[in-house]
Amino acid sequence: IKDELLASICSQVGATEYLSPPGSYEYLRDSAAFRRSEIPVIYLKYAHPVYYQMHSEFLPHMSCIDMLFNCSEESAPMISNACSLERVPTLQPT
Repeated sequence: IKDELLASICSQVGATEYLSPPGSYEYLRDSAAFRRSEIPVIYLKYAHPVYYQMHSEFLPHMSCIDMLFNCSEESAPMISNACSLERVPTLQPT
């Protein structure tokens, strides 16, 4: 049901691809709804960077504000380098 709703929203707004977190791979990888709509699903992979935090040992999964305050202008390249996209081939509509 989730995939049907997502594919429907993507079609209604004219999306040409859908960027998804990796946690949705299990229910989207064989989605008939996305195959019918011919909208490819792209998964965002994020490797959380480890950076200096001034008041404690490193605590992962803080907001980007934490990184900005601790790393200043080094933050943007660290975030960019931590992200990658994985294009999964879309099966042909059935």
